[in-house]
Amino acid sequence: MAKLQFTILFLFAHCSLPVLGYIRSATAVTGDVVKGAGNLTKGGKVGIYATLLQVLNPGLGDLTLLMECCGEANGLADKASYLVNTNQYTSHIEENVKKDFVGEGKCAAPGPLKTLLQQGQEECSYFYSFKNKDYKEYSFSAYCVPNDVISNFADTKGLPMGYTGVNQILNRNAGELVYAAEGYLGFCYDGMKTVNEANNSFKLFKPTYVDIFGQKFD
Repeated sequence: MAKLQFTILFLFAHCSLPVLGYIRSATAVTGDVVKGAGNLTKGGKVGIYATLLQVLNPGLGDLTLLMECCGEANGLADKASYLVNTNQYTSHIEENVKKDFVGEGKCAAPGPLKTLLQQGQEECSYFYSFKNKDYKEYSFSAYCVPNDVISNFADTKGLPMGYTGVNQILNRNAGELVYAAEGYLGFCYDGMKTVNEANNSFKLFKPTYVDIFGQKFD
């Protein structure tokens, strides 16, 4: 009978956000193009053009920001689009884009009701930013290491927790160790796959109970 092999599952927080996909997808569209799509956007409406973009690009999720850049600010739509599409903003994206590009002499961020009724203007360019349906944020990384590998590693004296540092050296994105457990090889690989596919459902489990006059029952 084959001997079941035990492994150690190491779970690390990422020390930095790897660029594994685009957080947002942005595009800059000139006003004449928006206006010229009249038959498809009920008269070249700026807001409805966002829906047209989503239809043409199935990977686009919800619209997160729309800016109107007119006159001398026309070129800012392209610049903002480039910065977003190269992941230059990795947190509070919409707030930071508006901080850099919205204001006097820059672009405007009209509300959704206004853009639904507004026709594209030829002297303007329009910046559209969408969530990326295919993007996954990898907050954690996991590694399975067989017990015999750890026990035969002289530098750590065969101690499982001593192998933490080895993992961090071999894997640059491995930050602080947040969890370690021992188990059978199959279970370890299942856990590693769950984490590394960015399935964070394990963080959503909460204890459930019924509270009756302050007494909790599972």
